[in-house]
Amino acid sequence: MRWHGRGDLRDFLRAGKTQVVELCDVDPAQIGKAEEIVSEAGQKADFTTGDFRKVLERDDLDLLMIVATPDHWRPADG
Repeated sequence: MRWHGRGDLRDFLRAGKTQVVELCDVDPAQIGKAEEIVSEAGQKADFTTGDFRKVLERDDLDLLMIVATPDHWRPADG
């Protein structure tokens, strides 16, 4: 949820029709910053977690909007 993720989050919220249900980041400070953006849009994330596996375990989510990995986790060719 660093600057790219927060920028995308802002764009989705500005476009409307986006309901934020859960925020996930291994860094709690980044979740807090994202929660501020969600709050400014008049919403509240029901859940936050630092473990992406918990997001995948949920059976009540229809769509994950963004799954982002840091540069050093991406393959060099793509």
